[in-house]
Amino acid sequence: MKRIASAAALVVAWLSSTVTYAADPCSGFDWPSVTVTSAPYRIAVDHSRSMAQLTEIGKPISPRAAYVTLGLTAVEYSLAVRSGIQMRRVGPDRWCAYPVTVEVEYGLEDPVKVYIARELKRGSCRYRTTMDHEMDHVRIHLAGVERAQRDIRNVMANVIANKMPVSGRTGDEAAKAVRDVLVAAARKAVRPSSDEAKRRNAAIDTPASYEALRRSCPK
Repeated sequence: MKRIASAAALVVAWLSSTVTYAADPCSGFDWPSVTVTSAPYRIAVDHSRSMAQLTEIGKPISPRAAYVTLGLTAVEYSLAVRSGIQMRRVGPDRWCAYPVTVEVEYGLEDPVKVYIARELKRGSCRYRTTMDHEMDHVRIHLAGVERAQRDIRNVMANVIANKMPVSGRTGDEAAKAVRDVLVAAARKAVRPSSDEAKRRNAAIDTPASYEALRRSCPK
């Protein structure tokens, strides 16, 4: 009896080792090409506004500011996601879609506008310190773009590895799902750098920093 039980156990073990599973019909896509770039931009300096006008424009940014505004920097970000998509029909009502190329463009919109109050004489100490301060804001935004581009690459690699391919009832539905996932991932990726840029900009727009700028130039 012991020998029979032992033989049965061996047979069961051998049978279980031969079980195989069908391959996922949505697998086997090649890793896509991913590029992240930024569009060129210009810095446009505007001397047409008065101190009073710039102070009024700056109120939504710093509504309790006790200082007259000598300069402002207006920056907007641009995000575009383009993708080439491969589709595969794997059943009567099932299609798989996978990105072949992913192109993300993220950067500062052209132009970046720097406003310097028209009362400031060009070349004067007050003009130079105001311009330098506004260029600090521009550099903060550029640093944010560089960080965002690194974050986009990392997030896209994670999304492609863990959320692709995507399936749908039709090819168009599956392709749209791929695009939606990529756009959502890009938007999420740029948020931390944008928030950091806001914090860094706020840190140099304080009463203490304004007072230091004022004292840096003789009256």
